[in-house]
Amino acid sequence: MCELLTNYTRGNCAENGGVDELIVYNLENRSTYTLEADGLSIATITMAIGKKAFRLTPDMESATAGSQPAHSRENNSKMHPQTAMVVFKDDEDTTVDICNLLLGGYFGVIAKKSTPTGAVYRHYGLVNGMTVESIEDVLGQMYEDLRGKTINFVGKELIWAPSISSALVDAILIPAS
Repeated sequence: MCELLTNYTRGNCAENGGVDELIVYNLENRSTYTLEADGLSIATITMAIGKKAFRLTPDMESATAGSQPAHSRENNSKMHPQTAMVVFKDDEDTTVDICNLLLGGYFGVIAKKSTPTGAVYRHYGLVNGMTVESIEDVLGQMYEDLRGKTINFVGKELIWAPSISSALVDAILIPAS
């Protein structure tokens, strides 16, 4: 255990960053969800009949997600702007198709954190959804430059991005019946 501050003990001293994949679904395709009483994790989530989420699995160190909670002193209000980003290092037609599909709608975005101890997920855009703010399509100038697409999601919530279990994530990746 690492003692950092009085009355606060971290469980693990060292952790790595990174996102292995993003699981994305249209908010309109979600039937229901409930949060645990503490509001920090999702208790249940279901999709509409025949609908499911899909995986965006990039190369290593090519995705990120996060929340930047903020407080407005002028208005005495708080909010949780949330972002996610994924880079696809190719210029294939399939990638262009995915980009076209993501340009419209509101999405739930679940980030699978890179951990050596098993899958850990956070759900961004749970209530209000996230939209694709921009897609950067680059061909590069030099031989070693990126040729691919960078997709940027943005959203704003009133709560932290809650955790979600592997079992619930697995369930929404299969079409609901």
